[in-house]
Amino acid sequence: MHNTLSTRTRQLCLGVLVACLGIVGHAQQKSASLTGTWKLDVKTPEWTSKPILTLEHASNKLTGHYSSKNFGEHDIEKSAVNNRQFSFSFDVSNGHHGYQTIHYQGSLTEKDTLDGTVDAGAWGKGTFTAVRSAVTK
Repeated sequence: MHNTLSTRTRQLCLGVLVACLGIVGHAQQKSASLTGTWKLDVKTPEWTSKPILTLEHASNKLTGHYSSKNFGEHDIEKSAVNNRQFSFSFDVSNGHHGYQTIHYQGSLTEKDTLDGTVDAGAWGKGTFTAVRSAVTK
């Protein structure tokens, strides 16, 4: 009887441990989501901008929309997400010379903050920070 109780106790403890790890893993995965509306603050030596970025995060991809006075309205074209690291880009018409790719790369530093770099090609390189907008109901 003592051995049976010990085995049952071990099985119960193992079950509780697995359940707890599942809850923690789910909470970490949820907190690492990039989905939402982000207010960016972009700074380069040549210009500054405060674009709005709306993202949907699914698996290792981002989809969404970028809106700024500097570059206008653009859908996210290419993206990648690896844990808390991400990148995305879109093309902007640069007049008669064709298109310039704008490339952002960064990380989710806290639940609702981002930081990273932006490469706008001939228009300059710089840094950005972002804060996720609060959801209003």
